[in-house]
Amino acid sequence: MPEKDIKEAESLFRNGEHDLVIQKLAQLVRYLEQSKGVPGRKSLLIRARLLLGSSYLKKQITGVSDAIFKKVLDLSPDISMDIDFFGEDVYQAFQRIRENSVEEKLIAEKEAENRDAIKRTPLKDTYVMVVKNGAVLRIKPDEASIIIRQLPIGASLKAEELIRDWIKIQLPPDKDGIVIKGYIKKSFVEIEKRP
Repeated sequence: MPEKDIKEAESLFRNGEHDLVIQKLAQLVRYLEQSKGVPGRKSLLIRARLLLGSSYLKKQITGVSDAIFKKVLDLSPDISMDIDFFGEDVYQAFQRIRENSVEEKLIAEKEAENRDAIKRTPLKDTYVMVVKNGAVLRIKPDEASIIIRQLPIGASLKAEELIRDWIKIQLPPDKDGIVIKGYIKKSFVEIEKRP
């Protein structure tokens, strides 16, 4: 059924009946997005979205066409478009979205690199003392990270390094000799003075 609908929409597109293409394919795209078991679903979804986005563009509804083209590129970044079928205007608009998507991905990758290249300051022979209620030891230096354990006021902890506003610390060995390391927010501790 989806294949037949797409073929009909292609014919309508060729005839310039973009309102009918939008009407037919908006429903089909919703169906394909929700129906995971349709054979060839990804290919059908790409073809339907290309036609749908192109029809919105022909109607000069560029915000919608741009969003649909981005979804096509998310599914198939290397897809090529038939300029003879879709027309120069659609081809150019699609290429513009492709270039912007590549640029956005490069920017996101660069931002991720910058986050990963966080300055780490080693803290040699340094101890910290918990000075506020609510102090917790986390697996990673991140508020969303898993809590290893609560830390009581007055706890003295060996500090290993400073990462942004987090301190990597080491708990004293437990009764079995196991040493646990984690991160605590800098605002919960003070540097301990030791001789």
